[in-house]
Amino acid sequence: MKINGNKNADWRTPVPENGWHNIEITEGINRYSGITKDDRDYDIFTIPVRVTSGDAEGAMVSIIVDMLKPDKAEQRLSDVIVNAGIAAEFEKGFPDGTLVTDNRVLDLLKVKLPFRCLQVYTELNKAGKANVYQISAMDSNSVAEAQGGGGDDDIPF
Repeated sequence: MKINGNKNADWRTPVPENGWHNIEITEGINRYSGITKDDRDYDIFTIPVRVTSGDAEGAMVSIIVDMLKPDKAEQRLSDVIVNAGIAAEFEKGFPDGTLVTDNRVLDLLKVKLPFRCLQVYTELNKAGKANVYQISAMDSNSVAEAQGGGGDDDIPF
């Protein structure tokens, strides 16, 4: 066996700067519920994404949906579905008025979202991690005109 390790290896991955980035949704979409940290309960749905261009190419970020805020969760998940271009498919598959936050829909998102490409607007939080504040379809002409703002800095992961 030949070991090709490096002394003082640097394993950091790039962190996207504030601004718009092309991304690809990756596998590993998951819901984490029953988590308690600092006396706060969490129920989050995470959608991991990889930056596909620019200085931060390869950086991993997650779209985090706080499931304990039902109206906000419904809106964020709907926005992801619309911008990923799969809204018609979901509306046809769930014609009975099923909520986007229903477990059947979440399970299907885990299958349908990976490898879809979007654009996201990120801003660095106080901890130096990138939070996703806006999303857009790859073919959107409005991205250049959009402005950042409005995220969940209070989710600590």
